[in-house]
Amino acid sequence: VWTKSTFVCYSEGDVGLEYSPDLCQMIRLLDLPLSILPEICDETSSVKLELTLTMPNDYPVSESNDAALSTEVSLVSAPSNPQFVRKAALNAIPKLKKICQKEAISTVGSESVMSVLNCAENWIHSEWGELLQELSAGTSTRQSYLDDIMETKQDLKAKTIIGRRIIYSHHIIANSKRKALSELASQYKLGGYTKIGWPGVILIEGDEFGCQQFVDEIKSMRWQHLSVRAEEQSEIPGGETNIDPYRKLPKQFEELGEDDMSILASRCREAGLEHLF
Repeated sequence: VWTKSTFVCYSEGDVGLEYSPDLCQMIRLLDLPLSILPEICDETSSVKLELTLTMPNDYPVSESNDAALSTEVSLVSAPSNPQFVRKAALNAIPKLKKICQKEAISTVGSESVMSVLNCAENWIHSEWGELLQELSAGTSTRQSYLDDIMETKQDLKAKTIIGRRIIYSHHIIANSKRKALSELASQYKLGGYTKIGWPGVILIEGDEFGCQQFVDEIKSMRWQHLSVRAEEQSEIPGGETNIDPYRKLPKQFEELGEDDMSILASRCREAGLEHLF
């Protein structure tokens, strides 16, 4: 008997069960390695996609195509350096969705969750590396790409600027989303807070270029709703490049609980940032 729920099944051991009144879903976190291009990519990093399998009411009894699993694929996270990795990840999404949906239809009338999951893993092993290599053409070394990024950064700002953003989402609950936000903030050396629950609130502070990159990256993740409510930029005086003495928020990214909206508001007031909140 299938219950109306969302089963979150992550290969990293992160497993959860979430009640939903309308859907029966399984969500699998897929890890797409970058070790195939060690001369360009960090061998320890990877692209992470979410594969969502939605089970219709007649699944798995009916043999009608309407009773087949419905598949969706979304981007959870991808390294920003080198840039072609994100493009490869976005190109992989429709290809992976198509092959998984085809497998779901071919196995309609039977339990097909594991078959579709295995299909996804097989695609990663056989097709992902080829897609990544195709898009890496023209990128000779990781360092050359990073040099280009630094030149772009200097073009964007002749002086050091500290940036802040407050971002609202419909909710922040999934452990994978919370982990991705924390890792991304750490990657760009951003501090601030994330308030989980309904609504979700993200408050970041750091180098303006890093703030821009953070926002661009999270916009590619799967959200029911996401919007930047307010932002500000302040120039660091005297040509100084170290922004730490000018931070108003914690240097490390901190997570607040579902019922901590008042705490977030209080900390914004204490930091003189109530106008953002």
